[in-house]
Amino acid sequence: MTLVHDLVTAVRTLFAVEASIVRIAVVGAVVAVLDAIVDVAVATSRLLA
Repeated sequence: MTLVHDLVTAVRTLFAVEASIVRIAVVGAVVAVLDAIVDVAVATSRLLA
């Protein structure tokens, strides 16, 4: 029974790690998009200035 419990614990840990990696990736993507928007805005304001 301990083996099954250990397996379940390992799988849960894997899923938790995977979920946090996905979260980090999503945050990174959002930051990259915002960064690109800021770059475009700065470039546009320089062109208009």
